[in-house]
Amino acid sequence: MNRLKQILFLAGSVCWLLFGAGFILLLVPFFRDGAGMQLFGASEFSVSPGTVLGGLVYLTGMVTASLICFAVSFYLFERSRPALETHEKEIDLP
Repeated sequence: MNRLKQILFLAGSVCWLLFGAGFILLLVPFFRDGAGMQLFGASEFSVSPGTVLGGLVYLTGMVTASLICFAVSFYLFERSRPALETHEKEIDLP
């Protein structure tokens, strides 16, 4: 594989890894601020089916997006590694 291709695959891998980490970092303030309560302007102690559903959709979407980003990152990282060449040696048995 061309050296430039390896470098580009590795750079793409790092970018996708950072995208996935960014999605995870977006979940931190979401949980800190009430995990869905802020979506509908609800008071501090109100729980409704709308807030639960909104929080669940947000959480599921962010986790799915980060897992997809991590999968693409690992795929590109594997593509950036040079291929292992298999050498078959003839063994002379007595």
